[in-house]
Amino acid sequence: MKSYNVLCFLLLGSLLYSCQPEAPENCSEDFITNYNQMGDLFESSYAPGAGKVEQDKLKESLDTFLTSYKDVECSQAGATLKPTEDITALQKSLEDADVKMSVLKFSSKVIYGVDNRRDVSDVSQD
Repeated sequence: MKSYNVLCFLLLGSLLYSCQPEAPENCSEDFITNYNQMGDLFESSYAPGAGKVEQDKLKESLDTFLTSYKDVECSQAGATLKPTEDITALQKSLEDADVKMSVLKFSSKVIYGVDNRRDVSDVSQD
């Protein structure tokens, strides 16, 4: 009976140990370089004076990164990096922002109160 208990204990212990998730491998140098460049492009696209060129570079960088590293999970400095979900969400946000900006660009403006605008040809030069 004692050997049966020991056997059950060992079997249970091995099952519990085998259910532990494996630690992800270390991130490659290329992964870290591209990941950091993408972060730099994100910061520069929201810097004062940034425009469409910076946003387009960021979008291109996100696409390239996802093409190269889709569903990669790796470890860097003790932290596990799984950027696919975050990058996909960021791409969706950028697309939504583009749609909102295009709607605002072409929507009519509202004037509250009296419209006292005058045409340039109606104003005399005194």
